[in-house]
Amino acid sequence: MLNNKKYYEDQYPASLAAKHFVFALIWTFGASLDDQSKPRFNEFLIGLITLDWGMTSGGDNDDNEIDIKKDNQQDGVGGKNKTTSNQTNYKAASQFLTSEAFMQLLVSITFPRGASVFDVIINESNNQWERWASRVPVYKYDPQQPYEEIVVQTQDTVATTTLLNMLIKSHTNILITGTTGTGKTIVVNDFLHIPDIQDKSLFFQINFSAQTSAKGTQEVLEGRLTHRRSNLIGPPVGKQGIVFVDDLNTPTPEIYFAQPPIELLRQCIDQKGIYDRKKLTFIHLTETVFVAACGPPGGGRHEITQRLTRLFHTIGMPQVGTSAMTQIFSAIITGFLTNQKPALPQTVQELAKPLVDATVFLYNKACTTFLPTPSKSHYTFNLRDASSLVSGVLHASPGCYQIPLILVKLWSHEGCRVFRDRLIDDTDRNLFDCVLMGVLNKYYIRPEPDE
Repeated sequence: MLNNKKYYEDQYPASLAAKHFVFALIWTFGASLDDQSKPRFNEFLIGLITLDWGMTSGGDNDDNEIDIKKDNQQDGVGGKNKTTSNQTNYKAASQFLTSEAFMQLLVSITFPRGASVFDVIINESNNQWERWASRVPVYKYDPQQPYEEIVVQTQDTVATTTLLNMLIKSHTNILITGTTGTGKTIVVNDFLHIPDIQDKSLFFQINFSAQTSAKGTQEVLEGRLTHRRSNLIGPPVGKQGIVFVDDLNTPTPEIYFAQPPIELLRQCIDQKGIYDRKKLTFIHLTETVFVAACGPPGGGRHEITQRLTRLFHTIGMPQVGTSAMTQIFSAIITGFLTNQKPALPQTVQELAKPLVDATVFLYNKACTTFLPTPSKSHYTFNLRDASSLVSGVLHASPGCYQIPLILVKLWSHEGCRVFRDRLIDDTDRNLFDCVLMGVLNKYYIRPEPDE
């Protein structure tokens, strides 16, 4: 964010510096938090910024000064200089906290009304807060684009993409975490395929699995990067290397819990190179950053050593909420139904909103109704399941989109295939049938077949 040279000159006001500090604070300490912890962090930080600090009361300051003197007295004669320095620093800080300039700084970094600290970014043109939502591009449906490649930007994906761009420019390694279905891989790949990033970088992807070995990982690194000298590898001169490691925590640990592929990555990042397996000489790695993605431990995923995670800036991808899910599927389904040639009947196009609302409601209902138990451990649903339902609806034969009732039946069929087929007993299946009927009665007006 501070790459602009103007920030090192006289036109860098204190109010903007304070905003930059708060923004960095949010996305350093708050970026790695899960969905349950972010509201608490938001409340804490806003309370910290708007806190009265007890500045009008001198008693607390005097007590603190006495405590500092008592602590410093333990330093003895040799600590006189330290005592004087601490007292001087404390008085300077105390005077600043009670000054009008500090109060003006607190006012200058006040967030927009009703906004979370995670909802805003600094607009560099006017140095004011603006919401991430204002930067979300309008999605334009492309009939020729495969469904699997569609990316509808939301506030969370725009925030993550912006942070990726900032961190990679500063040569920082990034670890993106989040539960299955939050779009970690899609967001990173979409970012890496931005034309400007493609022109300025050499990037490639390594997919880890339970069978991944350190040797295979090293061969990919040495094969894709350029050998500038016998002991130096990196991207072509003038470009930045970006290595995307997906499913970082899937390699199977050895008997003593070591994961060789992960230790190899740690060596690349921490020691800036790897050893030649034949000559046993050290090969230096230059101008290359690593972007990794992983889910929480469990189901074939393992704990990652902190010796590696300490080298990354961690960003937690939030769960896709109801509003974001509605935004995504509305763009896709509405674009699909309104861009068919020949044009579909108006009564079919009007089903776009009911289809989206019903899909989101059915997904949320399945998540809260059919919970995993030891005998039903596979009762776990994520955004991929809702996406599979929509994908099935959009890949039917053209005749299914001519009559509203047939389209509704198609949606019901795909919902059963995605959710009902996962249920293992008649009790759950009957309950799902009741849920499905409720959804149909709530969101669809049963249309009569066209004559």
